[in-house]
Amino acid sequence: MASNLLGLSPKESDAVSVKASCLSLYISGMTCAFCARTIERELQKQEGIIAVSVALLSSTGNVIYDTNRLKAIQVQSRIQQLGFTASILSEDDQNKSRIEVMIENLTSTTCIADLKSSLQRIQGVQTVTIVYQTKRAIIKFDPNLANIHQIVKKIQNLGYKTNLITHDSMQNNLQCGKDILRWKTVFITSIIFSIPVVVVLIAFNQNRRKQIIIFPGVSLKNLLLLVLCTPIQVLGSLQIYPASYHAIKYRTANMDLLVFITITIAYLYSVIAMIVSAIANPQTSPDTFLENPPLIMTLVSLGRWIESLAKNKALESARRFLPSTSTEALLVVLGANGQIEKEEMIPTDLMQRGDTIKILPATRVLVDGVVIAGSSTVDESVILGETTPVQKQIGDKVFSLSINQQNPLIIRVEGMGMNTLASQIARLIYKGQSLKVPIQLLTHSMANYFFCIIISLSMITLILWIIIGYSNVQLIDFQFNPKFYNIHEVTLEFAFRTAIAVLAVAYPCSLGLATPIALIIGIGIASRNGILIKGEKPLARAKGLTTVFLNKTGTITTGKCNVKLVHSFVDERQCSKSKLIALAGAAEACSEHSVAVAISNYAKEFFQVDVLGDVSDFQEMQGLGIQCTVTDIDNLLENTTYEAISTDYNNTFSISDIPISPNSINKSYKLMRIDSVRSYRVVIGNRQWMHRNCIYIGDDVNDSMLKEERNGRSALLIAVNDLAIGMISVEEKIRYNAQNAIDAMRRMDLDVIMFTGDNRHTATAVASQVGIKHLFAETTKSSQLAILQAMQRKGKVVAALGNDSSDSSILANADIGIAIGSNAHLSIDSASIEIIKDNLVNIVFAIKLVRSINRRIHFNLAIAIMFNVVGICLAAGILHPVGFTLRPWQANACAVSISVLIILSSLSLKWYEICPY
Repeated sequence: MASNLLGLSPKESDAVSVKASCLSLYISGMTCAFCARTIERELQKQEGIIAVSVALLSSTGNVIYDTNRLKAIQVQSRIQQLGFTASILSEDDQNKSRIEVMIENLTSTTCIADLKSSLQRIQGVQTVTIVYQTKRAIIKFDPNLANIHQIVKKIQNLGYKTNLITHDSMQNNLQCGKDILRWKTVFITSIIFSIPVVVVLIAFNQNRRKQIIIFPGVSLKNLLLLVLCTPIQVLGSLQIYPASYHAIKYRTANMDLLVFITITIAYLYSVIAMIVSAIANPQTSPDTFLENPPLIMTLVSLGRWIESLAKNKALESARRFLPSTSTEALLVVLGANGQIEKEEMIPTDLMQRGDTIKILPATRVLVDGVVIAGSSTVDESVILGETTPVQKQIGDKVFSLSINQQNPLIIRVEGMGMNTLASQIARLIYKGQSLKVPIQLLTHSMANYFFCIIISLSMITLILWIIIGYSNVQLIDFQFNPKFYNIHEVTLEFAFRTAIAVLAVAYPCSLGLATPIALIIGIGIASRNGILIKGEKPLARAKGLTTVFLNKTGTITTGKCNVKLVHSFVDERQCSKSKLIALAGAAEACSEHSVAVAISNYAKEFFQVDVLGDVSDFQEMQGLGIQCTVTDIDNLLENTTYEAISTDYNNTFSISDIPISPNSINKSYKLMRIDSVRSYRVVIGNRQWMHRNCIYIGDDVNDSMLKEERNGRSALLIAVNDLAIGMISVEEKIRYNAQNAIDAMRRMDLDVIMFTGDNRHTATAVASQVGIKHLFAETTKSSQLAILQAMQRKGKVVAALGNDSSDSSILANADIGIAIGSNAHLSIDSASIEIIKDNLVNIVFAIKLVRSINRRIHFNLAIAIMFNVVGICLAAGILHPVGFTLRPWQANACAVSISVLIILSSLSLKWYEICPY
C-alpha cells in the first residue's frame, strides 16, 4: 500500500473502493513543529484523506488521498485556509506511469491532433494530453508495454524538438534557500531599526522627572521610539499577521500568533498610554514598551534565520545521496559475441531498466547496475562509506554516486534516478525528520494546550500584579512616591510588562526543533556508514535493549559456504563418487539455501556444466533438508571417469573402509536395480531429516559426521533410494571481526544468543570461536520465533539479526530487526535497521548511534521544557521581590538563545564518532 511505502500510518476508512494517489506539496509559513502538527490534524479531518505526513525541516507534506472523493486542488486549498502557502510539487498516481514533455515547435492545433493520434498508436500508451498554449504534453502509459525512450523517440521522429520535464520533488524539498534569504532580509531590516532603538534607550536612561516633553504627554524618547517602532510593526504585519489571522479564524495556534500578540499588545499599550497621558497629565510622558516590537522582531528573525541555516545543514546528509547532476550517459549496443556495435550519448532521463551503458575511467556511475563486461576498481566511499576502492568484476553490483577508477565497465542498468540505492537512502534520511519517537507524544500533547496555557498564564500574571499593585504598590515599586508617580500608571505598566514578558519568553520552536534536527543528523551519520535506520522502532527500544539474538549463517559467518569433503560410505561399484556429486548437485540446485548453493556450484564446477539433471517432486524443510526425484544424469556421467576424479580431486575425496551392514548391502542391491531405471529418490539433510524419512544411520556414519561437526563444519548425509551412501562436509568462513563485535556487545551488557538450524556440535564449535556462551541449535524458523517470543514474555528487549528474507518473520517480531549484508539492503521490509556492508562491527555502531540519538533528543526536550517552565516563572516576576525582572525583549532574547542552543546540540551529532570496540 502506498502509505506503507512512505512510512505513514493510514487513517481508518470505511471506504470499500479506494483509488489512492500521493500528493507532494511545498508548504511555507511553518515556524515550529506545532504548525506541522496542526496541518496534519486538520487534514486528517477531511473526508477522503488516507494519510498525512508533514516535514518541518524541508517545509513539505505528503498526502495520500482517495481521488474518488477529493481533488489535489482541494487539499492545497485546505492548507492555505489554515494560513500557510502551499504549492503542488508532484502528484503520483499509484496505478499509472506518466511523463511530461515540452514540445517546442508546435505550430497549430492540427499538429496536436496528428501528434496525439501517433502517440496513441504506441502499444501501452493510455492517455495523451497536449496543451497548445504551454507547449506541454502529458502522456500516461503502462510501463510493462511502453517506455519513456520509445515515446520521446516517436515524438522526435515526427519532427518535433522535445525536452523531458522532471518533477524531482525531493530535490526541491531539500533546498532551504528561500527561507534563509527571507529571514536574513527580515533580520537585516529589523536590526537597522533596532540599533537606533538601543541608542535611544541608552541616551535617555534617565529619571522621568527630567523628561524632554515635545508634545503634551509625548516625550522626545517616546517620540523617537514610536518613529522607529512603527515601520517594524508594519514589517511584522507582512511576515506574521496573515498566519496569525488564519490561526485565529480556524481556532488554531502557532508561534506567529504568540509574536503577533506580544508586539501588538506592546505597541497598542504604548500608544494608548501616551494618549491617556496627553489627556490626563500632559506635563509627563509614561513609560512605554515601544522598544520591544523592533527588538523582539530582530530576535525572532535572527532565530528563524539560524533555524533555516540549521535545517539546511541538517538536510546536507540527504542531499549528498541525490542523483548526480550529469545529464548524459553512454548507451551501448552489444552484438551476439558481446562486442560493442554502437555507442550513443543519451539523456539520463531517457534511460530505463535493462539498458546497457559504458562507464569510462575517472567518471561517476550514474545508475545502479550489474557489471556484464570489464574489470575495474570503484570508489564507493560516498554510498557505502568504504574508504578502500572495491574491485568489480563480471556479475558484481555497482551503485550510483560511486566512481570508476581504472578501466571501462559495461553495466546493465537495474535502477536509475530516484530508484537507485543512493536515492532510497536519501529518502530514508528525508523521511527521518517525520519519525515520531515516543517522547514526542509528550510534545504533541503539549502542542494541543501550549498556547492556551501561555495566554492564560499571561492573563493570570496581569490580573495578579494589578491586584497586588492596588493592594500595596510598594511591592511593585519599592521607592514609590505619590508626589511624582501615579499608582495607576505604575501598577498597569508593571502588570502589562510581566504579562507581555510571559508571552515573549514562551518559545515553542525549541520544543519543535528538539527532535527532527537530531533525527535527520543522526540518520545521516548512520547512512554515511552503511547503516539504514528505517523507522521509529529502534529509536524507541534501543535504550532498554537487553538481548541480541543472531543467526549463525550469514551473520556470524560470511554466508558463503565451501565444500570441504565428499565422503562415500559404499563401494565404488555400488555408486561412483561422480554419481554421488551429480545427484547431490542436481537435487540442491532447486534450493536457495547457502549450503545448497555451495553444493550445486561445486558439482557444476566439477562437471563443467550449467545443468546437472532433471528434478521433480522437490520438497524442502527449513533447518532439516530436502528430498526429490532426480533423473537424466547418465549423459553427465558418461564423460567422467574415476581416474579423472582421483587425479584432479585427490584431496577432495575420502575413501571409506567402513564395513556395510547386511541391511545396507540389501539396500545397495536395491540401488543397483533402480539404477537401470535411471531414476533416483534423493534425500539430503541432517540426522533428524533422515529419521523422518526412515533412513538407517549406523554408528560408523554418525562418528564420521561428529568428526566434521566438531571442526565447526556442517555434515550433510546423502541418501539415494532409502540408503545413506555418502556425506558432504560444508564449511562457512567466520567473519574476520565477528569476535570483536561479540566482545563489544558483551561489554555493553547485552546477552548475545546464537540460533542456527545446524546441529549442536557444529554450532558449539562456531560459538566457541567467537565467544558466544548461549545458543540454540537444530532449530527451525518456527521454533526460533517461539524462542524469541518467549524471551519477550520474560521482559527482555530483543534485537534480532538476519541476512535474508527467510529471517523476515523473526526480524518483524523482534523489538529491533537488523538485516546485515550487501544483498539485504532495502529487500527485507521487516527490518528496522539494515547494515549494507558485510561488517558485523557496524551492528555495534548502529546500537550505540541509535542510543546516542535518543539521548540527544531527550536532552534537547528536557532543556526546552525546563527553560519554558523556568522562563515563564522568571518573566512573570516571581523574583521581583529580590529585584530581578525581565523586560519582554530580554525574555525573548533568552528564548531565542535556548532555541539556538538546542539547534547546536543537535548539529553537534555531525561530529559524533563511536569507537565500536
